Amino acid sequence: MSKLGSELQKITGESPSSIVKKLKLGSSFTKYLESSPTFTLKANGKEYEVGISDKQPLLSE
Repeated sequence: MSKLGSELQKITGESPSSIVKKLKLGSSFTKYLESSPTFTLKANGKEYEVGISDKQPLLSE
């Protein structure tokens, strides 16, 4: 999660938590990802592996 969060912050200039709060997406970045049908999370010790779900398209037309 920290790598994903760091990359997101580089792109947006904001922390993942501040983006989640600003967009009212939930209480934390991790909880948002867990609730999103686009992403999958797999616990790996103290870290998570984040993947793209095959159940939801990333873009819809």
